[in-house]
Amino acid sequence: MTTKKRTYKNRNTGLFYVYLKRLPGYDPTAVEAIKGGVIESYLIGKYGVDHGRRIGLSELTEIEYNELLSDLKRQINVATDVDSLKKELNERAVRKDWYHQIFKQLSRIGVSTINGYDDANRHIQSLPISRGRILPAIPLCELPDLFKAICSYCDNRLRKQHRELAIALKN
Repeated sequence: MTTKKRTYKNRNTGLFYVYLKRLPGYDPTAVEAIKGGVIESYLIGKYGVDHGRRIGLSELTEIEYNELLSDLKRQINVATDVDSLKKELNERAVRKDWYHQIFKQLSRIGVSTINGYDDANRHIQSLPISRGRILPAIPLCELPDLFKAICSYCDNRLRKQHRELAIALKN
């Protein structure tokens, strides 16, 4: 059995539904309500509350439909350029590797990330290099320097803990 794609005015609306499914809070059981809400919010944003138009894809002009798609892309942060998508995915992978190395160093001094990153971010914010920022707010280019600072910080904390332990054992 083949299914025919929905088309209005010789327009393929498949892309609209793909973007719709990626919206935060999307519920498959309420597709029509979400679709109507998205279209209506677009019309209200463009023409105001008293737009007086029927809510539906078939009622949109080609220009309005393309603007609606652009708006949806912006809402779900879809990269349309292949090169920018590759760059974004590569940056995420590199950032994830730096995070892993940073958390591994922090675990040496007993910082756990099991219940979230609040404890790790507290230690990171205490370092001058972070300038009070938490880990996601630090640019990728600064992560190597942050990692070096965290290594030094952890080494110093471990030396201090070993000294305190040695003093406690003497007493």
